[in-house]
Amino acid sequence: MSTPSEPQLSPQEQAVLDQLAAKAGIALEMDETFDPNAPALDNYAVARCAAAWTKAHDAATRKSKSEYYAKKAGAKAFREAMPPLYGKENIADFVACVGYAMLIGALETVESSKYLYAAQVASCVSPAAKLSPRRA
Repeated sequence: MSTPSEPQLSPQEQAVLDQLAAKAGIALEMDETFDPNAPALDNYAVARCAAAWTKAHDAATRKSKSEYYAKKAGAKAFREAMPPLYGKENIADFVACVGYAMLIGALETVESSKYLYAAQVASCVSPAAKLSPRRA
């Protein structure tokens, strides 16, 4: 049984990967599922969450060799890298992170829907949101 070979990247793809890792402040390792050209990764918050997931997942895989624990570790790292739920831009980035997590399977669907609801509530109470004056 042979081990899968390391994915080969073009110089442009490697440059994008290096930029994402630098933005996130970590050394990002490649695997066969990572697409450095994914448009969602143009968003800094999404790139940071994806990088955190990859780093934790890869470390857990090397340590335990269990995909179950690797996914758990990746999900925890992804959640911890998500932006806080205050301010209009942070809330939008939070929603983008949840959406990306759902697409790549980093977070469970049930869990993700709760996070989207939390973002909806946060957007209603955000200090940036202006309340209309009450009429008597």
